[in-house]
Amino acid sequence: MKTSEIKMLWKFVRAGEDRPLSAADLRLLIRVRSALMDYEDEVKLGEPARERRCMICGVPVSQCCC
Repeated sequence: MKTSEIKMLWKFVRAGEDRPLSAADLRLLIRVRSALMDYEDEVKLGEPARERRCMICGVPVSQCCC
């Protein structure tokens, strides 16, 4: 994907975090955010991430202390 497309999707996610959302909209926002985080990990590492990252602090779940 192009950098501009990724930035646009992140902008969409951040804008949604500041508004009240319905349950369906919130689930969509969380899935898009998770997919963007996974995509960035895969681009950096060159392979799919072995472990998901925490949605709060951004570290791998095994290292999370939230």
